[in-house]
Amino acid sequence: MIIDKIVNIKGHSRNIKHYISRGYDISVGCFIDVDPLDLTSGSTFRISVGCDNCGVVKNTQFREYFNRTSGLKNDYFCKLCKGLSIKRT
Repeated sequence: MIIDKIVNIKGHSRNIKHYISRGYDISVGCFIDVDPLDLTSGSTFRISVGCDNCGVVKNTQFREYFNRTSGLKNDYFCKLCKGLSIKRT
């Protein structure tokens, strides 16, 4: 689960179209607050996440969280609880 409610990002020419399509008013070089779920799948912004099994909080890149949850479809497990995820599947 994502702990952070907002992430402060800087508009860049590579991501500006994505955030405009999500309804944000952004321009290159401006900082805005966005919902972590609106980040791009390859975003390197760091977010706080909690293990859905034991609750351990970790600071990780969004793209790592996105990949480990299969595109935000599955639960997030820390390294210690990852075995439970393997048993479920």
